Amino acid sequence: LFIYFNFTSIVDVLKAVWDGFCNLLAPVFEVAFKLISNVLGTVLDVLTGILNRRGFFDIARSVIAECKDMKIDVIFSYVDMNNLKVINDRFGHDDGDFALKAISQVLTEVVSGNGTVGRIGGDEYAFIYYGKLSEEELRTEIAERFRKMNEESDKPYNVTVSCGFYRIHPEEEISVDDAMASADEDLYRAKQFKDNRVVK
Repeated sequence: LFIYFNFTSIVDVLKAVWDGFCNLLAPVFEVAFKLISNVLGTVLDVLTGILNRRGFFDIARSVIAECKDMKIDVIFSYVDMNNLKVINDRFGHDDGDFALKAISQVLTEVVSGNGTVGRIGGDEYAFIYYGKLSEEELRTEIAERFRKMNEESDKPYNVTVSCGFYRIHPEEEISVDDAMASADEDLYRAKQFKDNRVVK
C-alpha cells in the first residue's frame, strides 16, 4: 500500500511537471507553427498542396543548374487543364477544385521522384523532369493516366490536360522564363488537338 501511494504520487508529480512544461512551451510552439505555416504558404499552393509559382520557379532554377553541372538533359513542361470553365459552369466550383487537385496528383505521380511539379496559376501547371522518358513518352504516359483515372472515376465529366515540352541541354544557357515560353509554344500546338469531350 505504501509503495502504491508513493508510486501514484510520483506519477502525479511527473504529470504536473509535464503539464507545466507544455504550458510553458505552448507559446513557443504556436509561434513556430505560425512561422512554418507562413513560410510554407509562400511556396505551396493552398488548394492542391504542391508548389505554387514562386516555389516551383525557385526549385526549377536549382534543378536546371544541377543538371547542367552533371551534364544531364532536363525537360520543362507547361501543362494546361482543358475545359475548366465548362466543368465549373455545369457542375460547380467544387468539382472544378476536384479536377485541379486530380491534375496535381497525376502529374506528381508521373514525375515520381524525377523532378518537381507546380501549379503556376489558375488551371496552369508546370513540371521539370530529368528521368528516362522522352517528351512523347511523357505525353503518352500523362494521357494514359488521365484516361484510366476518368474511366475509374464516378464523376460525370472527364478531366484532361494539354502539355507542351521543351528539352534543356546542359550546354544551353537558358532561364526558367525562357524555357517556359518555349514549352508554351509547344503547348499552343498541342491545344489544337485537345480533347473537348467533357461530359462522359
